[in-house]
Amino acid sequence: MRVFVYLLIASLAAAQQQGSPQRTAQQQALCSIEGVVRQADTGEPLKKVLLTVFASTPRGTGPMNPVTASTDAEGRFRLTNIEPGQYRLVAERSGYVRMEHGARKPNQPGTPLTLKSGDELKSVELKLVRHAVVTGRITDEDGDPVQSAQVQLMRYTFVRGRRQLVPVSSGSSNDLGEYRLFGIAPGKYYLSVSHRGGGPFGGMMAMRGGRGGGMAGVDQNYAPMYFPGTFDIDAATLLDIPVGSDLRGVDVRLLRTRTYRVSGRVVAQSEGRRGGMVLLVPKNSSAGFGFGDRLAAPWRPNTGAFEIQGVRPGSYNLIVQAFDGQ
Repeated sequence: MRVFVYLLIASLAAAQQQGSPQRTAQQQALCSIEGVVRQADTGEPLKKVLLTVFASTPRGTGPMNPVTASTDAEGRFRLTNIEPGQYRLVAERSGYVRMEHGARKPNQPGTPLTLKSGDELKSVELKLVRHAVVTGRITDEDGDPVQSAQVQLMRYTFVRGRRQLVPVSSGSSNDLGEYRLFGIAPGKYYLSVSHRGGGPFGGMMAMRGGRGGGMAGVDQNYAPMYFPGTFDIDAATLLDIPVGSDLRGVDVRLLRTRTYRVSGRVVAQSEGRRGGMVLLVPKNSSAGFGFGDRLAAPWRPNTGAFEIQGVRPGSYNLIVQAFDGQ
């Protein structure tokens, strides 16, 4: 029995000695990133900045969990124990706009970092821009506050080669009708206001008010509006927001207007469809097929039935999309 125990202990010791070089090689293969974060306009170092490394390579070729670190009083950071692969490095701090390494502007995609076995990437520098704030008040036609109104800052960008108007910051009004949008990068924006219940497309449904007028499909609703107080995106005021500005008094008064309901049924060419969306896009809107004046409603997978509310008079393109991508 003693001989067997001695042999077992010796075997375990030999296995540990054989495994040590392998573990050491794995530790040596890990990578690191170090650098500094500064304020864009002054060049001063920033402390308490959260740096995060996300794997941008396919699953299985990078870590499942992101690696994080914070800057010290001199704005310096060091990220360690990173496996080889492709990564995106992001810097975030309260009072500043999110910035990705290699990006030309804040809140835009950057350039991936490629780390090979044992790489120690040094002298990485990121510059953060102070964010801007936009505040205002949403009221109805009588000057009373509108609670839970959806407020969005929107700007034009190119998506798949097409110029579209897309939201970049959003919030909702409180019981006093007040709202506050923050974390805004410098640029030119339109401000839209609609009801919170309008969904992710910016208030396409009816806001409130009953159906009236005695006409089928006609409502009296608060349709989505743009600052300073227009239903038409082409007549809206373009807000030029500087770096770190505090833009106050961006108020919008919602007006009740005649709107229509468009309903129908989508006939699927094959069974098994999971439903989708029906979109109404104004023909003459410069927003194109973006979020601007777009109205939307789901169509049910079983019946194909849909109804879009809050449609103002005008000419529209009707687009049907299926959730299965067809």
